[in-house]
Amino acid sequence: ERVGNSSKRVLPTTSEVEVSHESFELKQARTRDKEHLSKLKKSTESNMKKYLKSHVLTMKEEMVLVNNMLPLI
Repeated sequence: ERVGNSSKRVLPTTSEVEVSHESFELKQARTRDKEHLSKLKKSTESNMKKYLKSHVLTMKEEMVLVNNMLPLI
């Protein structure tokens, strides 16, 4: 048999409360960061697609110009 301090502690200590509060804030921050990163990725992807489309159009225009000029050369 144990004698002495065998009773279970029900209330957390102050430091445990601070740690759990910090970890809650960290979870919130991580979630917020993930959302921001996801939005940033989507907007970057969208901007890249727009850029590539305009670049492809420019290349097509150049090819058309070159093809149109070929008979003149």
